[in-house]
Amino acid sequence: TDVVSAYASWSQSVVPNSITAIDATGTNSFPPGKGLQYEGGAKVQTANHEFFMTLAGYYIDRTNVLVATTTTVTVPGPFFGKAIFRLDGAQHSEGLEWESQWQPYKWWQMSAGVALGKAFVAESDANPHSVGEDLIAAPRGSGNFWTRYNVPGGPLKGLGIGTGVIYVGKTWS
Repeated sequence: TDVVSAYASWSQSVVPNSITAIDATGTNSFPPGKGLQYEGGAKVQTANHEFFMTLAGYYIDRTNVLVATTTTVTVPGPFFGKAIFRLDGAQHSEGLEWESQWQPYKWWQMSAGVALGKAFVAESDANPHSVGEDLIAAPRGSGNFWTRYNVPGGPLKGLGIGTGVIYVGKTWS
């Protein structure tokens, strides 16, 4: 409709792993990383364009994920000091995201958003005790709020002053 629209997407990816990623033997024979993503949601915009909102849900699976170990190559040679990588199997992420923007007056804007999700190790032959653990730097919850005032007239017309806050929930490390 003129106010609400729904959307859905599906995608697959294949990404060659980095040529600088080496295993404990100093070779790079890792298979490419693969991904699968589904997303769906709705977008709302009022007829006067003063309010906009999106709500989306997503589901992502990644396989052949490389992880840097805490070990580096200690034998002198071209790879000396470089991190050793291991193939870590699969990762999974799913969640919901909400975002809105509101302009109650031509000179005042506000926006807010919330994301709730879970990203975790889904499979790992090399590190099986990590299965089910949250991914590093992937919070379960985050949010933001921003507001901006634009001077509507006079010599400072067009000058904008804004402020906001960002919340990032606890992450695993």
